[in-house]
Amino acid sequence: MKAEILAVGTELLLGDILNTNAQFLAQELAALGIEVYYQTVVGDNPGRLEDTIFHAFSRADLIITTGGLGPTEDDLTKETAAKYFGENLVLDEKALAQIEKFFKRIGREMTENNVKQAMVPEKNGVVLYNENGTAPGIIIEKDGKMIVMLPGPPKETVPMFLNQVKPYLAKKQEATFVSRILRVAGVGESAMETAVKDMIDAQTNPTIAPYAKDGESILRITARAKDEEEANRLIDPVAAGAAGTRCLCGGRNGHGNSHGGASAGKRQDACCGGILHRRHDRVLADRIRGHFKSTAGGLCDIFQRGKNEAAGREGGNAGKIRRSQPANGGGDGRRHCTDERRGN
Repeated sequence: MKAEILAVGTELLLGDILNTNAQFLAQELAALGIEVYYQTVVGDNPGRLEDTIFHAFSRADLIITTGGLGPTEDDLTKETAAKYFGENLVLDEKALAQIEKFFKRIGREMTENNVKQAMVPEKNGVVLYNENGTAPGIIIEKDGKMIVMLPGPPKETVPMFLNQVKPYLAKKQEATFVSRILRVAGVGESAMETAVKDMIDAQTNPTIAPYAKDGESILRITARAKDEEEANRLIDPVAAGAAGTRCLCGGRNGHGNSHGGASAGKRQDACCGGILHRRHDRVLADRIRGHFKSTAGGLCDIFQRGKNEAAGREGGNAGKIRRSQPANGGGDGRRHCTDERRGN
């Protein structure tokens, strides 16, 4: 399933608020195995909103919108989606009762225009009742296309998606995405890409993407599979090959803060020995750590020797990489890398 995230609201275009909903939704959709190719922001303009929704459906099967479900005349997401699907809007008494209850709870009078929020599609709609605000969300699905409309405030968007939309979408998916992050300090993005270019050129599944952040470069390895276990099996050999590249792990004093706090030796293990660490095989990791302490040739040679031993003893299957985070502060300025995983 290919998706587009569409944020509706002139306040976003003016920079008055930060679009945290898009980041949240992108992460959640990736975990569901749904590919997001586009993120769009459009203001509260009926013509531009209609053009945007119609165009989005020309390149996506699923659109998830945030915003534009309020009570005012310029809140037109629901009306525009109904027009695309040829749906009439009718009053949902349960939604109206929830809106009335909300206003009583906060001690304010409900105005007539709030009734607009309780209007829902007559036939092909699923109403997402809002426990944290007034506007219900709506799913419309017809002829192989689906739109999920969520309210704009994150305190409403997030629980509505997690509690109602995510289970709905999960039933339609047969795959998930899992990403593993290799963090590299002391190596620029361009040098990192050059070091693994042969892997990038040959990529299929998993995919490999380098990018830069403040003080470090990132190599993201992402696999699509039926479950997280299978995805990690696909990622393991690619991560092992990338982590063994001299450019990425060339320093002698690499460090990574494994599980949020460790001695220097354990931090080195997170960077180097942990690459090949197995739950049933601590001997190999200890041997790598021993080389790490005494070898001046860098981690690449150490890693390769350990990898060759593993291949000889266990058929070449790369071991699990333990989750690591960048060390807090310090370091001697040498290159180092750590790794972490992202999945469901």
